[in-house]
Amino acid sequence: MFRNLLRWARIVSPGTDDKQFATQQMEYRGKIADGLIVFPYGLHGNVPADALALMFAVGGDPENRAAIAWTPKDR
Repeated sequence: MFRNLLRWARIVSPGTDDKQFATQQMEYRGKIADGLIVFPYGLHGNVPADALALMFAVGGDPENRAAIAWTPKDR
């Protein structure tokens, strides 16, 4: 049951600030899909391309993606 809840992903392209929620394209297991980017309360930004992300399958549904992303060089 918990096997597919967490995955490593790579941010493919920077996002835009024109929507209510921060979504960006990410690549995992050879697939490219949109996902919600999670930030700490009060912060918002766009994660640069090629950043590493820890992606969650929300509710166990792999089509419902959320991710926490970061770059090791840019903190």
